[in-house]
Amino acid sequence: MPRRSWRHDNRSFVGTALIHRAFGRSKPPDSRESTQTPLSRLRLSRAASHAAFFSGNPIRPIPVSAPPGCIASSRPNAMPNSTDLRRAGLKATSPRVKILDILAAGTDHGRHLSAEEVYRQLLSLDIDIGISTVYRVLNQLVDAGVLLRHTFEAGHAVYEINEGTHHDHLICLTCGRVEEFHDDAIESRQESVAAERGFVLREHALALYGVCPACQAHAGAVSAVGLNA
Repeated sequence: MPRRSWRHDNRSFVGTALIHRAFGRSKPPDSRESTQTPLSRLRLSRAASHAAFFSGNPIRPIPVSAPPGCIASSRPNAMPNSTDLRRAGLKATSPRVKILDILAAGTDHGRHLSAEEVYRQLLSLDIDIGISTVYRVLNQLVDAGVLLRHTFEAGHAVYEINEGTHHDHLICLTCGRVEEFHDDAIESRQESVAAERGFVLREHALALYGVCPACQAHAGAVSAVGLNA
């Protein structure tokens, strides 16, 4: 058997370790169950990879287009199920299915949940899934494109089902309520702003912060009580 040079072996080892560290893994992914978006669909620069490797901080790759786990890829506005998990390259394990059920069952104002909120709902249903498992599953589902992660006020991350349609968000600064909206005038204006500056708009994220009607009413009631005291 021909001997492989130290340079070749070392380069292969460093390259493999670099990829694993960049994706936050300590070992190569199981070919039967990939929790990451395929490499062909990622923009992962060499500089970012080196920075992640030498700093020890994992980075999250950015999907160039809708990943295969997107629920709308086959069933627009449908509830996610085990078929969607398998299509995204994930096994339909009990923790994944139960966490997806909780996120999919949310109302319009409860569709965006943090890891802690998901965990509390699991506890309320007497489902024994630890908080560390909740974080791990949520990250896997985000990487596979089944969920979207949003980081709003003060770095607070919330998750929602990826239905493949664009929308923006209104966030209440008092109670943290997140409400989705879509406005054609805003969308058109953003395209114009980009074009006026020579940009071709690929994507955007708009978050508007304010006080929701319920919190305004509560604040008004408290003020009224104070005035009448």
